[in-house]
Amino acid sequence: MKFSSLTRLMLCLFSVATTNATKSFSASNLYYAAGLTDGQQTTLLNGLKSAGVKVLRAHDYGIKLLVSIHTYNALKKNSDFYRKWCGTGDFYTNSKAISHFKDRIAHVLAHKHTKTGKTWAQSTEYIFAFEALNEAMHPQRNPQALTSWQCTMAKSIKYNLNGNSKILVTTGGGAYLDNSLLDAYFTCDSLDVLAIHAYGVADLTTSRLQPFVDKAKKAGKKLIMQEWVPKWAANIDAAGIPWFYWQILPNADPHQGWDYEVGIKDANWDTLKAAGLAAGKAESAFDFSPYLL
Repeated sequence: MKFSSLTRLMLCLFSVATTNATKSFSASNLYYAAGLTDGQQTTLLNGLKSAGVKVLRAHDYGIKLLVSIHTYNALKKNSDFYRKWCGTGDFYTNSKAISHFKDRIAHVLAHKHTKTGKTWAQSTEYIFAFEALNEAMHPQRNPQALTSWQCTMAKSIKYNLNGNSKILVTTGGGAYLDNSLLDAYFTCDSLDVLAIHAYGVADLTTSRLQPFVDKAKKAGKKLIMQEWVPKWAANIDAAGIPWFYWQILPNADPHQGWDYEVGIKDANWDTLKAAGLAAGKAESAFDFSPYLL
């Protein structure tokens, strides 16, 4: 499956042990995956496959996609349509903005794959999950408006999935652990998965994560660690949370590591690859097996 030009494709590079439904997995992010050349995509996918990762081009490589329909990083720029029209604050509360974004969701999920003839809403073999917005309302100035918006958009995604329960609906994470997992998310029926973004060391200990795992299980939700910093994979595995590394590139990291990027076969690749393979052997608190290849 060729990448389409959505704002962000999250590469769910899942490393899973097929003999045990509760095994965890590892995954990765690359927001510009749609812009890679065929050669770069092949390099990336082969590297991810070797690390036991499973969400990207993905079917031929045993990888599926987590599709983010928009991102706050685009929304905050003056060139963004929604920013020009209603700003970053009213975007979450203005009824016309909400209606326009629902139209965006409907358009994306109704898009037809040129080779299979299936809509994205029907493409279970390629798509792991949809999320409305990466890091919505970052920073969070109005959590009540945010949680209402997230649940409204999750309902819209579910509606446009037309009863297809084999594709999950998730949030796009927050700035840190606590505001990635706001209380209202746990009671929103349309949210299947709650995504954590955490870059602070204090948020990445097993003891800090475990209460949220228990809370999610009690609420019938799943958790993923969608963005995190190096060195903490074992803690996340121990908490039973599958993880997506931020971020794996098909080339050497051009930023000297300050933004936590790791290039395939570049510095730190072997360490991250080993962590990905280890995740596939760890026990998961959540059963994702029906949604993986």
